[in-house]
Amino acid sequence: LGADGRRPQKIGVQFSGLQRPSLAQIVAIDERMDLAVIQIENDGPWPTVKGVTPAARAQPGDPVAIIGFPHGTDTPMERAGANVTARPSLTVGTVSKSLSDVLQMDSYAGEGSSGSPVFDANGFVIGVVYG
Repeated sequence: LGADGRRPQKIGVQFSGLQRPSLAQIVAIDERMDLAVIQIENDGPWPTVKGVTPAARAQPGDPVAIIGFPHGTDTPMERAGANVTARPSLTVGTVSKSLSDVLQMDSYAGEGSSGSPVFDANGFVIGVVYG
């Protein structure tokens, strides 16, 4: 919530490697899970998400990918003069177990990866890293 107690309709999103923030509309919020779905309003070089689908459709052995910032802003880093920028990571893995509310993966997700989306091979978000 904002300082005035109201939920914002739009937020600024800063992408790694870009100088200016992008404007994003808040599409949905799940306060219980502390998650939001946002939609970037301007064109750019970011990947297109095809949608969000339940993790229960994932089967053991299915490929997955995680896009995130493991270790927060500590690593991986790029330095350009006085500016230090965190680079996003793309980590691949496989589903090792799929329950109705938990997806277990064989993949790297270090400290700071919480909140990173987990994608299936078709570009759908099937989960979010936590723990």
